Amino acid sequence: MPDPSTRRKAAPEVRVYVLGGVLFAVVMVLGLYIVKWQPYYHKALLAAARHTIGTSIISGKAPTPPAASWSSAAGYVKMYLAAVWQAWVLGILAGAAVQTLIPKDWVLRLLGRNNWTSTLVACLAATPSMM
Repeated sequence: MPDPSTRRKAAPEVRVYVLGGVLFAVVMVLGLYIVKWQPYYHKALLAAARHTIGTSIISGKAPTPPAASWSSAAGYVKMYLAAVWQAWVLGILAGAAVQTLIPKDWVLRLLGRNNWTSTLVACLAATPSMM
């Protein structure tokens, strides 16, 4: 029969893992909703109604892109960072959450092998984030 003191020590560890997994799922679902799902849902509806996806990030409303220059490059970087900063923050938050909330052996078991199962799990994990 197992030692009762061992059983008591294992139970809080399982609760911590479950709590970490739930917290990770909440962070990801909420973050993806704010950064990806909600904005793209509205963009898809707008595109269906107007038959356009909006102005170009490179040329704006102009029919041709601007001439290559440091100024146009800096303008593009500024526009691009304004468009993706929330996804960048979510990516950093997701990486930190994986490292702190999910046990390392779970990640290695699911994603650390060179087989079709690890590839399938990675694909399924990436699908909700549209990556």
